[in-house]
Amino acid sequence: MKFDIRHLVADGDLVLAHWKATTPAPQPLLRQGHSLFRLRDGKVVPPTL
Repeated sequence: MKFDIRHLVADGDLVLAHWKATTPAPQPLLRQGHSLFRLRDGKVVPPTL
């Protein structure tokens, strides 16, 4: 599976990644999605509830 980052948007300590994942033939598959991350000291931190 190949992942491509399409867009990155950052605001303060939040980063949103828009990504696309594809698989090769014979049965190609395409998935797209968004992932939201919180950063602290340059590292991804777990979400707080």
